[in-house]
Amino acid sequence: MSGSDSSANVLWVPYSNWLMTAFAQLSLADQVGRRLRNALSVAQWREREAAFCVAAGHLTGATDRLCLAEPLDPAPRVFIPETSMYSRLGTSPIR
Repeated sequence: MSGSDSSANVLWVPYSNWLMTAFAQLSLADQVGRRLRNALSVAQWREREAAFCVAAGHLTGATDRLCLAEPLDPAPRVFIPETSMYSRLGTSPIR
């Protein structure tokens, strides 16, 4: 190849298609996929958060069962602790 931008001639594999095909073959795909679709369809952020947390819990449990790393608690936890800079400043990024 010639020229400074050789990436224009690269054929990229459709990884998103492969990933979705592989995900669909997992035994937990229906259960997790249903939660993720629900999370994307609801208008209220609390419902969306709840659906994502349930889906993440299922994925965490599945990962733990593989014994590839130390097990994680699948329960949701606070992402921004009360001791964060937001609470010290009296502000919050989420209103």
